Amino acid sequence: MKIAKFFALLGAVAAFVACEPANNNDPEPPVNTTGSIKLQVNAAAVAIGDDIEFTVLQEGQDVTALSTIYMNGSNGIEALDGYTYRATVTGSYTFFATKDAETSAYITVVVMAEVPEFPADTDPTNTKFNHRVMILDHTGAGCGYCPLVTNALHYIETTDLKNNYNEVTCHGGGYASPTGDPGWSAAAEKIDAYTPGITGYPHVRVNFTNGNLKNYGAPKSFEAEVRSLFSRIIKKNGADVGIAMNVVGDAQNVYAAASIKAAVTNEYKVVAWLLENKIVNKGQANYEGPYDDFIYIYNHAVRQISGNYSSANVLGESIGTLEAGDTFNTAFQLPIVSTKWNTDNMEVIILVSAKNAQGKWDVVNTAVCPVGEQISFEYLQ
Repeated sequence: MKIAKFFALLGAVAAFVACEPANNNDPEPPVNTTGSIKLQVNAAAVAIGDDIEFTVLQEGQDVTALSTIYMNGSNGIEALDGYTYRATVTGSYTFFATKDAETSAYITVVVMAEVPEFPADTDPTNTKFNHRVMILDHTGAGCGYCPLVTNALHYIETTDLKNNYNEVTCHGGGYASPTGDPGWSAAAEKIDAYTPGITGYPHVRVNFTNGNLKNYGAPKSFEAEVRSLFSRIIKKNGADVGIAMNVVGDAQNVYAAASIKAAVTNEYKVVAWLLENKIVNKGQANYEGPYDDFIYIYNHAVRQISGNYSSANVLGESIGTLEAGDTFNTAFQLPIVSTKWNTDNMEVIILVSAKNAQGKWDVVNTAVCPVGEQISFEYLQ
């Protein structure tokens, strides 16, 4: 699509035209407004060969024809020749727009071999979602006290507490290594570096700013500690957002199509983490116990993070402000970078974050879906 050209009509000609019948087929010229701009796409995920179509809004007006679209790719920043883009290689593509002195936020589109369908909303008017925090277990094969946490988490999974959290194990840091820990990943290293307050291992954290759990030495004490914390932070009347997703995968990539539905108007970030289960390591250090064999099996181990991530940000990019009742559809590509990873044992956790009262980004809800399955919004019963 080429930038439209606009012609100023002389007053005399304008007067002449005013006497002619209006041509309702002529496009309306864009209104040259001011203020911040927002870049939109026709889809957050497209198949190879499909067009990505861009729209730029300014103060609610379509100013696409007055804007320039850029792609931030491996060759640097390139201006597009128009307002569509067609990719021939799968991957994540990042774009932004400019108009005059204004620059939009970045937006990422995932190009897939085949796009998973977004799950249907079984109750479109409902915004009462179950609240699930993340329990993040920082661990490692060389950590002899880490099986205490594995045992404690194994215990609370048998209680009603399981309805309000999703577990993630992070094999990064000093007791995990690429050669000695089969649960290690580069993504886990970044999460470990991002997490505040780690002074030793094991380290068990609820989300990132809700504090760490310390009573993992005795399962009953751990349950009491978790129950006390949940009584303060779990939103019994419903989480800020709901999450639905469809996850597919092959030997090269796992793809997740996710729908985020807001109950509270706010700016949100969304990210997908790829997790793997059933990773066996008979060499796990163990200073306590004896325990059953489950301490030698790593579950929910971080393998990959969607998009661009670093030790400064593992929570993804902002999707802007969602109004209460709005649904935002997006998709993620999570590459399989090791032949030792088993896609059949993988799952995706979606983390949705917003700023807390201290202005720090933290998780407001989570959802997990195994590869090859889909989940709907988890409404309160």
